[in-house]
Amino acid sequence: MDYTICSRAIKAAKGYNKYTSDLLMVFTQTNSYRVVKNSKILDVYGKIADESIRTWINLVTNCGYWKECECDANEKNIFFETCLRVADKKLIADEKEDYTEEERCAINILNKDEAIDELNPGKKVINHINQGDNSNAIIGADSKIKQKI
Repeated sequence: MDYTICSRAIKAAKGYNKYTSDLLMVFTQTNSYRVVKNSKILDVYGKIADESIRTWINLVTNCGYWKECECDANEKNIFFETCLRVADKKLIADEKEDYTEEERCAINILNKDEAIDELNPGKKVINHINQGDNSNAIIGADSKIKQKI
């Protein structure tokens, strides 16, 4: 699965916070996720990068988890236009409202928190109790409900 990550989502991950660990660093692990890039996107990332972002860029580069996609768009539209050119058409944004209604209809835009949920499905805990009987509970990794046998 290939994701384009816009500059505002990258800015949110500066300074080693939850967006660095739970969002960006997922792309440095062994999985099917890759980051869509081209020279213009890397230029934008370079302009806003702090130590945490530079570390992430180096790790993704060393792991080879970039998906190359050239695009001639200007810097303002580079993330949307590049995302349009890849099959998965998934863009991670700071907020969905950063894009127009027309753009949101053309590609799948996830805000940074939705992206964390999608990229880390094992961390989600789902507790479903059927009429007070927990024998049918769906158990998540960190669930307090223990499965009845």
